[in-house]
Amino acid sequence: GQNVSGLTGCFDLSNAITVNREGVDGGAIQLAGTTDTAISICVGEGSDDLITTEFVDASALSGTNGTYVITDNATGNIVGLPAAGPFNLEGAGAGICDIWYLRYETGLTGLVMGQNISGLSGCFDLSNAISVTRLEGTDCNTLSIDEFSQDFNFSLYPNPTNNIVNIKYNGQSNLNINVEVYDVLGKRITKNTFNNTSNMSVDLSSFSNGAYFLNILDVESGNRIVKRVIKN
Repeated sequence: GQNVSGLTGCFDLSNAITVNREGVDGGAIQLAGTTDTAISICVGEGSDDLITTEFVDASALSGTNGTYVITDNATGNIVGLPAAGPFNLEGAGAGICDIWYLRYETGLTGLVMGQNISGLSGCFDLSNAISVTRLEGTDCNTLSIDEFSQDFNFSLYPNPTNNIVNIKYNGQSNLNINVEVYDVLGKRITKNTFNNTSNMSVDLSSFSNGAYFLNILDVESGNRIVKRVIKN
């Protein structure tokens, strides 16, 4: 813990070997427009089941190469290596899979379809996993109506954002909406009102970088939903 310049007495130091330590960060991912890391879907009914993810903080990512990795939850075997989402799991059949993001340096081995993810070797880092439970047939009845309902569902993009975050209502009508922005300490920092619309935009350019929560309220029905957005 002492500084080498503080050495005293009769001594001699060799030349120095300089070691640059470079880290690899796979980041953290979540389902787009939410803070969720798990979802259940119904497959085999003939309609696309698209899973879209986003980075909690993309600025933290480091490494030469990157890809998504989909593994079978039961075995850990690699079943997909898509470069980017969204991920269509409609034809995957029933089961549970995990979606990861992988950052790695040149020289990684084991990144092969059918191989177990535990066999990766080299300089790499995996994000957290998004767990997707795929149900078929009558098992789909266990899903709540809310998981398929578009009655009060919103999409945020881009997220993370540098300035403007767009908010799109995914329902079939226009609404009168209040959007309140809160910081991570729960302090309301702005409020926006939008009338008779399904598309809104909130300007975050004057805010400090970090996480914010959008409290989205339908004035007429009282329905409320909270979405998180990252400003960077």
